[in-house]
Amino acid sequence: LHVTKRLGPTNFKRAIYNAKHRGFLEKKEKYFKITELGKKRLEKIIPEYEEKRPWDGLLYLVTYDIPESERVKRNILRDKLKQLGCGMLQKSVWITPYNPKNFIADFVKKRKLVGLVLVSELKEGSYIGGKEIQKVLAKIYGINSINEEYRQFCLKVDGGELKREEIILYYLAILKKDPQLPFELLPTNWWGEDAYDFYKKSLKRVEER
Repeated sequence: LHVTKRLGPTNFKRAIYNAKHRGFLEKKEKYFKITELGKKRLEKIIPEYEEKRPWDGLLYLVTYDIPESERVKRNILRDKLKQLGCGMLQKSVWITPYNPKNFIADFVKKRKLVGLVLVSELKEGSYIGGKEIQKVLAKIYGINSINEEYRQFCLKVDGGELKREEIILYYLAILKKDPQLPFELLPTNWWGEDAYDFYKKSLKRVEER
């Protein structure tokens, strides 16, 4: 997949100029080389598949009652919860399978919000609103839609419809949407691992060129 076909010549030149101006690229004789700063930037943008996802078997609800007078802090908390991979169950109630207690403890202490943000635990197999927690998580994170994208990706790769570079970009675009929940909470027909295998093979072939 040629980058200029997606961006267009003008936008491509602008992207190169901006990357160079911000120190992400450096000009060599006949090419541009990515800098260490650029590599760090890419690490933040490009998602990474987590092969190991240790899970303690619990789910965590983060609830808060932060007054309007502290809305700046409330907005910061929401952004941080999203970055942690929490899903919004309803207004002021977030859920995650990964223990956020240490983060929340530090956050409320630094922001002087002690007593306004609480973390409670749910065991696997619990119900929320009459629905099994797995179904709730699937809806919150859009798991079924992501799984279908992985399935379509695998079918296209298996059918030889995609070039190696296209496989890599296609896969990373889906992975960026994937919350990478513990494997125990994923559907039994999960296509994510098959998609990752296709991606690894394509990446290896590109690197060997």
